[in-house]
Amino acid sequence: MRYFYILFLLLIFMDPKVVHAQKKSFWYTHLTTNEGLSRSFVISIIQDKDGFMWFGTMDGLNKFDGNKFVIYRNNRKDPNSISHNYIRKLILDEKGRLWIGSQGGGLSRYDSEKNIFINYKHNDSNPNSISHNTVNAVVEDAKGNFWVGTFAGLDYFDIKTQKFTHYRNNPADPKSLSNNEIRSLLVDRKGNLWVGTVGGGLNRLIAPIHLNTINTMLQTLHLLAVIIFPESMKIRKKIYGLLQKTET
Repeated sequence: MRYFYILFLLLIFMDPKVVHAQKKSFWYTHLTTNEGLSRSFVISIIQDKDGFMWFGTMDGLNKFDGNKFVIYRNNRKDPNSISHNYIRKLILDEKGRLWIGSQGGGLSRYDSEKNIFINYKHNDSNPNSISHNTVNAVVEDAKGNFWVGTFAGLDYFDIKTQKFTHYRNNPADPKSLSNNEIRSLLVDRKGNLWVGTVGGGLNRLIAPIHLNTINTMLQTLHLLAVIIFPESMKIRKKIYGLLQKTET
C-alpha cells in the first residue's frame, strides 16, 4: 500500500499539467500608421458610450470603430476643427461628451451631433479664459464643472458661465498651490480635489476656495499620477526606500 501511495504521488507530480501550469497565450493586434493611425505615439486612450475608441496622439485625434480610423486634425481655416494636433488628455463627462486637453491648443469639447469642436484657448485680453494652452489633466466634479490642470496653474471651469477661475502659486502664501505645472488631477469620493504637480508635490483642495498643500508628503516628488485604491482613499508612495507616508 505504501509503494502504491508513492507511485500515485509520482504520477501526479510527473503530469506536465501539474508540474508546469499551462501559460495563457495572448494575441496582440498591432495598430500603427500602417493601419491608419495618425501617429504611433499614443498618449491618451478612452472609449465612448457608443463603443468607439478614441486615441490621442502627437499628430491628431483618432476615432476607431474597430475597422477603420477617422482622424481629426487642426485646420487653421476652420475655427470648429480641433484646436491642436498634439493631444495630451482625453476624458468623458457624465453626459458622455468627449473633452480633449492638448499641448498648445487649450481645452476642446467634441460635439458629436454637429461633428465639430468647441475650443477654449488662452486669451491675454480675457482674464476668464484658460490659464495656458497646454492642458495636462482634466477632471469633472459633482456639479458637472471641470478642474483643468495646465502648464501655468490650476483652473476651475464653470460650464454654465463658461468662465475659468485661476489658482496659482503665491510664494507669500504657504497654502497656495505649490507649483503651477499640473500633471494629474483626481476628485475623491468625498469630493476633495487632489492635484499632482511637477516639483511641488501633492496638493489637496478641501474647500471651494482654499488650496491646502500637504507639505509633509511628496514635497519634492515629480508626481505624474494619482489613483484611488478600492478599499479607501489612500495614497502611498515609496521613494527609493527613504520616504513612505499614507494619507487616509
